[in-house]
Amino acid sequence: MFPEFVVYLPVRNGGHHVDAAIHSVLAQSHTAWRLVVLENASTDGTSERLARYHDPRITVIPANEPLPIHANWHRAHDLMANEPADRLVTILGHDDLFHPNFLADIARLVTEHPDASLYQTLFDLIDENDGRTRPCRPVPEQEGWTSLLGQLCWSLRDSFGTGYVFRAGDWRRVGGIPDLPMLLYADWLVFTRLTRLAYKACTLTSRFSYRRHGSSTSGTPSREKHAAHLRAMQEFIRIMRDELASFADTDAGRSAIAALLARELSVLTVPVIRATFGPGERAGLTDLLALYDEVADGVPAATLVGQPYKPARLFVTLRRFNATQQFLRHHWWGQRRRR
Repeated sequence: MFPEFVVYLPVRNGGHHVDAAIHSVLAQSHTAWRLVVLENASTDGTSERLARYHDPRITVIPANEPLPIHANWHRAHDLMANEPADRLVTILGHDDLFHPNFLADIARLVTEHPDASLYQTLFDLIDENDGRTRPCRPVPEQEGWTSLLGQLCWSLRDSFGTGYVFRAGDWRRVGGIPDLPMLLYADWLVFTRLTRLAYKACTLTSRFSYRRHGSSTSGTPSREKHAAHLRAMQEFIRIMRDELASFADTDAGRSAIAALLARELSVLTVPVIRATFGPGERAGLTDLLALYDEVADGVPAATLVGQPYKPARLFVTLRRFNATQQFLRHHWWGQRRRR
């Protein structure tokens, strides 16, 4: 069997990175693929770049007007409605890269684990100039959904929304990518739901690169990103406690939620960040602090945030200092650019 893949590539103002992403698909040793580019009203010449590709396997679908990131990703969900249920699908960030054997290794993984509901390879984190900054954190060869969710909450696993492969029918069953602000925690939720259908299988080789830089969702801090982060975390934890209560209500689940809250609240409660929140956001922050007290059962936040090889309180202090410094630098630079 020689499976066909559909690769969805959402892009807005992708610049030269979108060329590198497309070339990484063209370079695949497994050649049975289609690439669907979801062009989101770019203003930087991305449309002109895309017009240079004449491979019949590449389809560009433009948006009539600029869409929020989650709306552009939802176009992939709508298109998947027309795919056979067993069609293998993946989403590639416009600045991320497949290694040449990515699809070939996934095809082998599907053969070895036909009952799995989610597939991935190990991957590298790269910088703006394609330099490898570090490998991803360890991923087991097989994993169930409670392990995946717990590892994500404890920050023992890297997950950035792309590089996973699934069947179109399974994606439809779980409802696709949820509408969380800026897609924060949305990938955790959708891939947990997919894994819950059966299990996740992973290669033990690195076949993908995720680019982390200032313009990514995980990059430059701002008032808007911090506010979205707060709202997304509230909704994510609410869904965990309602839909995934068989995990969230266990000791392991409560400790995972406590670890997530301790880590993220150590940044969101930094005075210069907290001061930018409106009344609703401050009320949400108060609710999350109260939830931490409930699920942590007296364990100090610094204990859950600190890493084994670093003194916990020092780690938290440095984390808060760095968050303050980055926010003030971004805010000051933004003020200068608007003058």
